Amino acid sequence: NRPQHIKATRYNLPVAEMEYDVVDAIRTNDVTIICGETGSGKSTQVPQILYEAGFTTAVSDASEKNNFIIGVTQPRRVAAVSTAKRVGYEMGVGNGQTITNGRKGEGNLVAYQTRYEVAGLGPATHVKFMTDGILLQEIQSDLLLRKYSVVILDEAHERNLNTDVLIGLLSVAMPLRHQAAQEAGSGIVPLKLVIMSATLRVEDFVDNVKLFGSNIPAVVKVPGRTYPVTVHHSKVTEIDKY
Repeated sequence: NRPQHIKATRYNLPVAEMEYDVVDAIRTNDVTIICGETGSGKSTQVPQILYEAGFTTAVSDASEKNNFIIGVTQPRRVAAVSTAKRVGYEMGVGNGQTITNGRKGEGNLVAYQTRYEVAGLGPATHVKFMTDGILLQEIQSDLLLRKYSVVILDEAHERNLNTDVLIGLLSVAMPLRHQAAQEAGSGIVPLKLVIMSATLRVEDFVDNVKLFGSNIPAVVKVPGRTYPVTVHHSKVTEIDKY
């Protein structure tokens, strides 16, 4: 139940036009690359799109549904916190400035975690923003990342050490998750990896057979915003003053 002004803002973002393409690509592929210019809305909208499409309540076997988390990494703490606050505001669990810990400490729908700060994290959390270093710590203790159904690596074009190591580890974790998901009563589902970037060399991932093997990444390209531009010509040639 979002306020009307938030709905209007979301619908005006370029990524809103690609909602069905994004969901379809991630449902049918283990690895998806989303390329979109800065301002396309991919960082704030893709986690919401996946949550609304039911990726956190995936059926893990014939008898039950388990609640999973959509994890989103950012290379910088400021980006992780500010994006979490914005998404929390749009999803009705914050005022855009803070994210509370929810009632009785159960956490909020949207949470974030950095090296020195945690907010809203608990059993009720379904969308978690974090720095890439936090996810790197988690994957060291649980290679299968059992509590996550989708992992989104945002700003991947920065190619920092943590993100590159994560991509390598996740390429190992995904086949293992597939095997575990096929076991009766395992309680987990296959892991989906989403790599998001503004200026990523897609061929580095699509053509790299050693990285993802037969899981060739799907590519979704989100158009950037266009604005009307008017060119005005001076009637008099200006004198150069430099």
